[in-house]
Amino acid sequence: MNLSPGLTDLLSLQIDSALELNGEGIWFENESLPKGKFFDQIKSSSGQPIYLDWEDAYKNEFFYHLKNLKTKGNSTKWFYFGTAQNEETSFLLNLCRVEDSDKLILFATIVPLSAFSHVRDKLTLSISDQIQESEEKFRKTFYNSSIGIALVSPNGNWMDVNDAVCVMLGYSGEELRELTFQDITHPEDLDGDLELLGQTLRGEMSSYNLEKRYIHKNGKIVHALLSVSLVRSSSGEPKFFISQLINMTETKELFLDLERKNRLLEVTSSDLEKKIDQLEEFNRIVAHNLRGSIGNVVSLVALLKEGGQDVDPVEVIGLLDDSGRAVLENLQTLMKVLEVRANHGVEFEELNFQKTLQSVLSILSGNIRNKRAKISYDFQIPSVFYPKVYLESIFYNLLDNALKYSHPGTELKISISTYMENDKTVLSVKDNGLGINLKLYGDQIFKYKKIFHRGFESNGVGLFMTKNQIETFGGSIDVQSTVGEGSTFTVSFI
Repeated sequence: MNLSPGLTDLLSLQIDSALELNGEGIWFENESLPKGKFFDQIKSSSGQPIYLDWEDAYKNEFFYHLKNLKTKGNSTKWFYFGTAQNEETSFLLNLCRVEDSDKLILFATIVPLSAFSHVRDKLTLSISDQIQESEEKFRKTFYNSSIGIALVSPNGNWMDVNDAVCVMLGYSGEELRELTFQDITHPEDLDGDLELLGQTLRGEMSSYNLEKRYIHKNGKIVHALLSVSLVRSSSGEPKFFISQLINMTETKELFLDLERKNRLLEVTSSDLEKKIDQLEEFNRIVAHNLRGSIGNVVSLVALLKEGGQDVDPVEVIGLLDDSGRAVLENLQTLMKVLEVRANHGVEFEELNFQKTLQSVLSILSGNIRNKRAKISYDFQIPSVFYPKVYLESIFYNLLDNALKYSHPGTELKISISTYMENDKTVLSVKDNGLGINLKLYGDQIFKYKKIFHRGFESNGVGLFMTKNQIETFGGSIDVQSTVGEGSTFTVSFI
């Protein structure tokens, strides 16, 4: 085998010093090992780190190989140390692990500069080729990747970006380099990103992933899946972040659209179930109320036909008139219910709660004055998208009931408010009136022709109509009430 002159010289050299170390690089005296010029130059003390007074470059090199020996199971590492004092020579160090032991031996060999420079030049050339090849691979990956890749400084400045990032965010590379990632991050997502970035800079983690929103140059929101890793210098100082950005906007929009359709399906299904229940209730109402009234008409007609001394035709005709009017009233009420449920031609508009309330209060002003009612309101949610005639009807029926069933001898107070609950606008109408016994009548409150307080002008239709109006448009109505203390009706708008 033919060896280069420089390498032949290296292999023929003798060991100058051999020092015993533990796994942390602490030197311990061992009389059986040689100590020469290298030992004299570093001036180490037993029990102290051997690298204590070394230059940073050599110290970092030593740490690197020490770590490899501990974690990767390598048995030996060679590295260059520096020149010997006052001599045309260098030290070539060899760090070895003693087999089946935690001990390390650091061998130091004196190498003439002429011999070492030959090997070092070859080694440097080889490393340079490897670095150039690695840089070329990274450059091709960086600029040709279909996903966004960016180099970001520790303080957030965009150092370099590929075309995918520019397309995703709408900025040119030059424009981005004038910005920080903080400048175009959605404000609600910034704190979370900065917290993870801080943990990475502090060494608590080496990388992190999160889903976040950027603001496109045109103002639109860009949903991205971000993966960040930190590159540090040989001394451990943060150099830059490598950020990978995957555009999730289309996927996110599809997911949100699916969620909206699922919610719509749930609402439609719920509305269908309610309409079926309402239809069954409607059938019961028709069967009960109309059958009773029409049955009464048939009986009276039969009585007229039979005649007799005890039959007063004028009286019977009067009763027939009452029964006919009752049938007509029931039919008119039920037609109104059918019109509400059909909701053909109903126009929705943005309605201000306060303006709508004032319109209804003007209609009820005489009754309010007679009752000396104190009415207050707090509209945290100022408006709702709803048909005007139905919102006015809801206000009218709930306020009319509060005024009608007030507590004698007690100043009537009615408070009206709106707020958000479970992403829905809620209207609350609270009074300190008579209240309703929910244990007795809780399942009948919104039924047709149900009356819970005698001695008042009431036909038991108002709450029935209100419930139908609200549920027709996907909402709901509920009541909390205590006898003698008052009632609170809450309407949830979809």
